[in-house]
Amino acid sequence: VLCGLFVAAALGSLQVAHAGYAQATPPAGWSAGGGAGGAFTGTKAANGATFLSGSVSTNASLNVGGRAVSMPATMRFAANAPRVAATAIMLHPGIRTAASIAGWLGLAALFYDEASGLWQSPNSEGYPQSTGQEYSVDSIGTWHSTVLDACNSSYIYNYDYKNIVADGSGCYVDLYYKTGGFVARARTSVSSRKSSCPSGWYVTPAGCVQTPPPKTITQEEAIEEIIKHPMPDDVPQHIPVPLPVEQPNIQPVFIPTGNPVANPSYNPSAPASPENQPYVQPGTKVTPAPAPGAPWQVDTVPVNRPTPTPEGSTEPSTEP
Repeated sequence: VLCGLFVAAALGSLQVAHAGYAQATPPAGWSAGGGAGGAFTGTKAANGATFLSGSVSTNASLNVGGRAVSMPATMRFAANAPRVAATAIMLHPGIRTAASIAGWLGLAALFYDEASGLWQSPNSEGYPQSTGQEYSVDSIGTWHSTVLDACNSSYIYNYDYKNIVADGSGCYVDLYYKTGGFVARARTSVSSRKSSCPSGWYVTPAGCVQTPPPKTITQEEAIEEIIKHPMPDDVPQHIPVPLPVEQPNIQPVFIPTGNPVANPSYNPSAPASPENQPYVQPGTKVTPAPAPGAPWQVDTVPVNRPTPTPEGSTEPSTEP
């Protein structure tokens, strides 16, 4: 987790003594375009960015009375961000050594073959998996790794066959004359014996193997395999291209602009409450007010915050 704060350039000499709208300065790494909330490049972010649960937490900046104030902001990555990130991994080999990216590739069971310059993935679908037994149709005598293969081997003479359905001890086959016409549904039994290929291993032309030979896939197929798995939290900080983000969520902030003064509405005979305090501190409340094309727009309103002591505070504080 990266630490620190984003302190972006102040907005000139903007004053917010009166209610109105202002444009907060977005954090480093953010850019317009890419989605409803813009885009974010993790490698350009300052040290204050925290990546968690498909989002990035940063700080925007606003100038209040000549003072640059940081405001917590969170941006969720858009639904298509993992695809953009996976494409970047294909195009930038140097980032594949990052632990989070290597882990993502591992979840997809992808391997890049440097010699051929091609991606590879497991190919278990292409090879039968041993049950620890081998099978034969009694009338033929050859042995096979599956019941279905054994059944297929038996109908080689006068019939065509369709709809071979294997069960635990044999299979049903619909028989047809080679000249046409249905004959009957035949039941074929098979014999079994212990196989030299352990249960769970794969039967390949090269022999019985515990891990099936990989298959070569295209870059596009590799991307599709990657995005089947959730993008790990730390991946965005290694991606050198902008990832689309949703509209930022800016935390409301109260910014003190003066020392506390006596509260003219204070009633000492009434019970103390958040509103009934002996002092009030003048300040500015900043709340998000996004508009189309202006995701960092905020509303600034002068407020007097009740406080129990005349000391008050000089530091901004987040609002619920």
